[in-house]
Order: sequence, then structure tokens, then C-alpha cells
Amino acid sequence: MTKTTKVLLGAVAVVLAAGSEVAAQSVTAPMAFINFNVAAQPNRRDLTSTVDFTKYDEPASLTTVERVGNGAYYELSGGYRVWHELTAGAAFSYFKSTGTGTTTAVIPSPSRFNDFKTVTVESDGLTRKEIGLHIKFSWFFPVNDKIDVAISAGPSIVQVTQDIVTASDADIPLGTQNINLHTEGQKATGVGVNFSFDGTYIIRPKLGVGLLIQYAGGKVDLDAAPDTAFGGFQAGVGIRYRF
Repeated sequence: MTKTTKVLLGAVAVVLAAGSEVAAQSVTAPMAFINFNVAAQPNRRDLTSTVDFTKYDEPASLTTVERVGNGAYYELSGGYRVWHELTAGAAFSYFKSTGTGTTTAVIPSPSRFNDFKTVTVESDGLTRKEIGLHIKFSWFFPVNDKIDVAISAGPSIVQVTQDIVTASDADIPLGTQNINLHTEGQKATGVGVNFSFDGTYIIRPKLGVGLLIQYAGGKVDLDAAPDTAFGGFQAGVGIRYRF
């Protein structure tokens, strides 16, 4: 069982424990709400990209292992009550991190056939951005007039922009086995899922503070790196406004 699953199951247990008090309450889910969260996305992952081309009539290749870092995750969401304690809504999220990479280039000789040189180059400042739209169906469990919790789930659509280390035959100076690398931002959109636990404490009429524990992730196909994972586990705090 993963750490993320354990955390979410623990959150569900809290909700179920609180549910025993709900029957005695007349409090209902909010008619509408707006939430803003600042969270951490602690996932770290490696991304492997490949570029193949021809130089001196022989194949050349680049393989880069990029280390995608963790970072801050921002989310603005809203919803409207559609039935009993069920709300339907959406969230917009933004995540950015900077990582490093190691590129291994295999370059043929300009004068001898089947004589390849391996060059290793380190890169830094490689940026990852994730901009997401998350559809959320939430079921509220009011505890009292100050506290409620909600469990949400739905699909996520996320656009990923990733700096990829790349090169072509033109980046190998003629007559050498050296290479000049550069980066390009590759962009693609993928579909994933989200499920979350959200707890709110009302500090004054219509205004509260909250805790978000969430998984929102999936995979996307970048040109040089198919099947690239995005998102993951997020946890943070934020402001709640109720209508």
C-alpha cells in the first residue's frame, strides 16, 4: 500500500467517524463555495527523453535523464450544491518546478566508420509547468455549524510543459565529435483522475480555513518522452468562502 493511499484511507476513516454525529445535526452542505489552496506537491520523478538523428551518414543519439523536482501547488476551486449533500464543481491548478538533467550523446566519427564517441553533459534550470482543470463531485459530511468535511472525485485534464534537452546534426560542429545542446519546451495535454479529502473550519460567517489532502495525476505523451507522469499527491491549507 502506497503512502498516498494510507493517508487518504486515514482521511476517510476520520470522515466515517464524524458521520455518526451528522444524523443529529440540521446543518447541510453549503449552497455554493469558493476555495483557494496553497499546497505542496512532493513527488520527485525522473523523465527520460531520447532524440535520434543522422550525422556523417551514421546514426547519432541523445538520451537525457531529467530529474523533475517538487514544488508549490496552487488551486482555485468552486462548486454548487445539486442534491442533498452533493456538490458539482471545478478546480484550476498551477504547479511549477525546476530540475536538472544528465545527457549522454553518442556521436559518430567524421573520418572513421563505426567509431563513436560518448559525451556526457549536465544541465540545470529545466522547467516543468502543469496547468490543470479538475472536475470535482463532492459529498459533504457536516459535523456541526463550524466544521464539515468533504470527499471529492472526478476527472482531471492537465497541460504539461517540460523543458527537454535536445540537439540535431546542425548542433555538431562539422568535422568534430562535439555537440552543442539546447532546450526546447515541449507541451502536451493528458487526462487523469483526482480524489481528495477537504476539511473546513468556519472562523466567521461564510469564511473559513481548510485542509486539503489530494491525489490528482495521470500521464501525458510528450514528443520526446511518451508516457510521462504528471501531478500526484498534494497536501496544503487554504481559505474557504461559503454562500
